[in-house]
Amino acid sequence: MSTRKNSAGGGALKPLPMILGAAALIVLGMLLSTVLVDQSAPSPAPGAATVTPVYSSAVLDIAKDFYCACGSCGQEELVVCSCDTAIQEKNYIHDLLEKGYEKRSINATVQAMFGGGKT
Repeated sequence: MSTRKNSAGGGALKPLPMILGAAALIVLGMLLSTVLVDQSAPSPAPGAATVTPVYSSAVLDIAKDFYCACGSCGQEELVVCSCDTAIQEKNYIHDLLEKGYEKRSINATVQAMFGGGKT
């Protein structure tokens, strides 16, 4: 009688636990790297002024037709507002101007995207 060892049993390591362990280490490494990167980014000093972008007269001419759409500025005119939403809206207007869109088209697009049109 011959005795054979089962290839799945005995001292052989099973591949599934090794694969799961390696995957867990990779995920853990990725999580740790994002935490470390986030902590290394400099944060502005308390009370430090933020930089407000300077916009062309063409951007401001269109922005004067809108109120800020953030809802926190108390319907401040977009042309003078400097909150994050206002900056995003004015950057959007700038990008459309750079692509060659005309004022009427930009007004309609900004109204559809953000709302806040004065008329």
